[in-house]
Amino acid sequence: MPTCTFFLVTNFMKRFILFLLVISSVSLSFAQLNGDGFYRVKNYGSGYYMWVCDNTGSIDYSRTNADMGSLQLWDGLDLSISEVSSVLYFSKVSGTTDKWNVQAQGTGVYEMISHYVQVHHLGKANGVDLYQVFATESGMTLYLSDSGSWGGDYHSVGTTGKGAYTRWVAEPIDATTNYYFGIKPTLTCGGKYYAPFYADFAFSFASPGMKAYIISAIDGNIAVLKPIETEMIPRSTPVIIECSSADKSQNRLNLFNTSAAAVTGNKLSGVYFSNEFRENSRDAKTAFKAATMRVLHVNADGKLVFDTSTADLHVNWFGDDGYRYLNSNQSYLPVPAGTPSELFVMTESEYANYLANKTYTITFKVDGVVFKTAELKAGEPITAEQVPAKEGYTFSGWGDLPETMPAHDVTVNGSYKVNTYTVTFVVDGEQYGTAEVKFGAEVNPIGDPTKEGYTFSGWKDVPDTMPAKDVVVTGSFSINSYKVTFVYGGNVLKTVTVEYGATIPLPSSLDSERYTLIEWLEVPATMPAHDVTINANFVDGISGIGADGQQSKYILLNGTYTNTLMKGVHVIRMNDGTVKKIMVR
Repeated sequence: MPTCTFFLVTNFMKRFILFLLVISSVSLSFAQLNGDGFYRVKNYGSGYYMWVCDNTGSIDYSRTNADMGSLQLWDGLDLSISEVSSVLYFSKVSGTTDKWNVQAQGTGVYEMISHYVQVHHLGKANGVDLYQVFATESGMTLYLSDSGSWGGDYHSVGTTGKGAYTRWVAEPIDATTNYYFGIKPTLTCGGKYYAPFYADFAFSFASPGMKAYIISAIDGNIAVLKPIETEMIPRSTPVIIECSSADKSQNRLNLFNTSAAAVTGNKLSGVYFSNEFRENSRDAKTAFKAATMRVLHVNADGKLVFDTSTADLHVNWFGDDGYRYLNSNQSYLPVPAGTPSELFVMTESEYANYLANKTYTITFKVDGVVFKTAELKAGEPITAEQVPAKEGYTFSGWGDLPETMPAHDVTVNGSYKVNTYTVTFVVDGEQYGTAEVKFGAEVNPIGDPTKEGYTFSGWKDVPDTMPAKDVVVTGSFSINSYKVTFVYGGNVLKTVTVEYGATIPLPSSLDSERYTLIEWLEVPATMPAHDVTINANFVDGISGIGADGQQSKYILLNGTYTNTLMKGVHVIRMNDGTVKKIMVR
């Protein structure tokens, strides 16, 4: 059995109404119309009921035929009881006796073509009021008829039928009669019966134990089922109906053409058409898209879900074109791309309990690596995790850590900051300099110090890389020694090595009896930081003191004379008038 519905939009009205209704004038013969209301239309000859299954079609008066593929006839009232496509709403035009406006899914004939339907009663047959549906244009009249079987329960609508097959009967839809509208559930879950439903008429429940729901929220893999509290369900409201029974006669609706306040917060959407017998008419059906659609289903665990199952959808009757199509008058759940493929249906109370007990994950990451995770309920206080010590580093703390757990997962980040330590350079017990070096970095000694008369011995115990502590690096100076060369008369007496700053030991005599040392000239007070040459003041013996080879008295500087010199150093005035020091041995 096809799935189809009745929704008159512009294309359909301009084509179907051309056939059924007045162009310049149209005569419509229908059953006895008992005032405004919803009706089904049945062919008197075949007993098949008319369904309006899409919004396409055309009429060709010159060829006396029409494309009426949007209209289908199905055998028996039982099939039509739950079929929205079999429902038409007729309303009498005020102030007229034979004009009616035909409405379906919120669109009316008059609104589309500014004409009304004219109704003419043909009379009764077997107690049933019979009428004809026809259109006349330029003297050519075409009668709407049952044009024969396509096989099985399905007949086509056209203009080739004869006799009783051009007669039609209108049956008012009434929940208290056998001509009621009843919901046929498509799903059974937990002992309850459900049907995803979408129609453009308002309705209330005539049978007890029925409920209508919307989906009020999608949270992760959960779809929240919320009951509609108003008695009347507004038109064009996609819903999930909970039925009282698997028997559609126990799931009756009262149909209304009145307006009611729209239901807010409904996440569901719906489709009207799904005419699988229209080979090239994709506008007459809606392809299911798993990325952005979910349909009501019962999963393998017996849970009510919205998922991507196509088990209850249908293929193109003319051959599988790779698509699966939503059923007519079916509600479905549009979702953003990336939504889980299966959404579990929860009532509001179940969802509230779920939220009250739901835990969320807080993830602590250190330097991008997960350190710890914890599960907390929304509103619970968050305790900062203590991280282990890390040599050479200080933990910088947790960034953006909330005080209490929000109603979603949280990731907080922290990091270790490398420590900096001090290298102190000490020379001979005194601080020479410092350097700040990060842990693990290469330690480069500062420049060697300098000190006059000393040589730096180098830095001791310098680590290759900086440890996790301050470091003292020591160094020392070693005293230098320099050469002292004693020279007399161009002759080197000797060379000695003397430490810097020490007193220079002076030779007390020269290396020959012939020479008498008087003094060493320009002797430094202490050894300087370089080699030194010291020259001697000396005399060659005591010859040449007397005159004419005779021994004369020595003239001392104090003015006395003597001809005998004691051993020791004496200052005398020489015969030539010069003054010298003489050492007598």
